[in-house]
Amino acid sequence: MEVALTSICKKINRNIDAILKANHVSNLTTVYEIALCLNKRMEKTLLNRFSKLSLRRKLRKFISTLKGFRSHPNETNLKILLKTAKDLQKSLLDMMVASESNIAYITNTLSNSVSILDATQPLQSPLPTFKTQQCPKSLTISPDNLNLFIPNTNTSNPGKVTLYNTTTAKITTFNVGNNPCAVAVSNDNNTFYTVNSGSRTVTVITNLNQKTIKTLPVGSSPRNIALTPDGTKAYIVNAGSRSVTVIDTTRNQVISTIAVGNNPQALTMSPDGTVVYVANAGEKTVSIIHTSDDTPITVPKLNLMGNPINIIFVQPNENQNLAYITTKSSNSIAVVDVATKTIVDTIIINSPTIMVATPDQTRIYVARSTQNKVSVISTLTNKVIKDISVDGSPSWITITGNGDLVVVTLSNSNQVQVISTSTNTIIDTQSVGKQPRYVTTMRGNPRN
Repeated sequence: MEVALTSICKKINRNIDAILKANHVSNLTTVYEIALCLNKRMEKTLLNRFSKLSLRRKLRKFISTLKGFRSHPNETNLKILLKTAKDLQKSLLDMMVASESNIAYITNTLSNSVSILDATQPLQSPLPTFKTQQCPKSLTISPDNLNLFIPNTNTSNPGKVTLYNTTTAKITTFNVGNNPCAVAVSNDNNTFYTVNSGSRTVTVITNLNQKTIKTLPVGSSPRNIALTPDGTKAYIVNAGSRSVTVIDTTRNQVISTIAVGNNPQALTMSPDGTVVYVANAGEKTVSIIHTSDDTPITVPKLNLMGNPINIIFVQPNENQNLAYITTKSSNSIAVVDVATKTIVDTIIINSPTIMVATPDQTRIYVARSTQNKVSVISTLTNKVIKDISVDGSPSWITITGNGDLVVVTLSNSNQVQVISTSTNTIIDTQSVGKQPRYVTTMRGNPRN
């Protein structure tokens, strides 16, 4: 949904909140003007026709009851107004959820820019973009969807992180350590942590006052970061020193350094926060860290057929907690039982790299870099359901918050493609900047 329309929705939503809580209307003219403005812009919404008609009916009814209350501000008209306000508010929240969950952001590493895609709107040409600093790669959206953080990998003395406000489109630049490569945001949206590969540090910044709280030393060539679900600890993987640094985020202190395998490049936190899997790209192992105990100097390793690339956790049913691990040299995906730490299945597939699971956990979409394909795998059978040919080498893959669409970046053709998960077919192709790399979507939660 366009930024201006989103802003109007939020304004009227806040005003409806005030009406319902106070049980009266103190800012009648303001609410009326906002409602008229929203009604005028509704023709440009990105909803389907049925949703649009339903919302417009409720909006017009709300405007009509506002007119009636303005002419005759009595108790009866107030009750009617409160009822229509409540009905409209629910539809507005549903609209914001549906719209925001389909917004995707794509980093263009050689164009120093980020493209914005509404995955429900085909043939948007050209896509809206905004400029970053040099070589943006990864993307992190805050839990409230308000802020997008982009570390600019080729910046140093100081390094730069671009902050993009998804509502106002305001851009702010933060100074951090050299060659920032990853960002994590606290659950309360007030603090973010930047991994600085070139200076072997993590910068801790409060999002509210935009000041650096602390700079913490970590290992050599840190690559990525994961926060526990409760936000009390951060785990940073250090490729150069073969270790993981553990930070107590309540005190902003390093509390442990854990040895892992050769050239660890990625780590993934389990949804319940009990374990961290570390992909040791320089060998055929994954290190397993239990977050309940950060004291061990070394941790157990799981042996694989090939060098690990990407790890995701999936729960296809209430009795199974599985980890899927793509491997580079063996052309396979290892399926691991998290409870027993054993490989329970192996899916043979050429060139698997990045994976994403559907919200219901029943399917996995796998980018296959050298095959120019995205494969769909059933987690119930661990069989390939379909191979989808794409127009280039897929470098990253993500899924919209509602699970309806998969967005794939194609780095060698400077494009993104959108796949419908209901039909497993490509429904849109869009040109973006040079060498698109990462893509992320908004989480789809409403914001007031």
